[in-house]
Amino acid sequence: MIHLETERLILRNLMPADAEVMYDYRNDIRCSRYQRGQTKDLSGIRELVHKQMLDAITDQTNFVVAVERKDTKQMIGEIVVMPNDGCFSLGYTFHYDHHRKGYAYEALSVLINQLHERYPEMEFI
Repeated sequence: MIHLETERLILRNLMPADAEVMYDYRNDIRCSRYQRGQTKDLSGIRELVHKQMLDAITDQTNFVVAVERKDTKQMIGEIVVMPNDGCFSLGYTFHYDHHRKGYAYEALSVLINQLHERYPEMEFI
C-alpha cells in the first residue's frame, strides 16, 4: 500500500476512477509530447490501473504512484518508479491544469525522501 502526504498532496495507489483523468492528460499535447511509450487508449489505461492498483514501494519491481490534491480529492498526476540494477529511474506526468504550481516538485520530494530512507544504497536518475 502506498500512502505519503505533503501539505497539499496525497501520494497513493491508483484507483479505477483515475483512468479517466489519466486518459485526459495522456492524450493532450501539453503532456503527451514528453511521453514515450505510455498507454494512451482508455481500455489500456484501465488495464494498467487494474494491474498497478496494489503496488507497493519497493526496490524490486516498477510501481506507479497517483498524486491527489488534498483539498479536492482529485487525482492530478502520476509518478512511475523503475528500479533497475541498483538505481531508481523516475518518470512523471501531471495534468495540464496543474502545471507550474509546484505539485511535481512537492510530490517528487516526498517520494524521493522516502526512497532514500528505505533504500539508502540505491542511486537515482
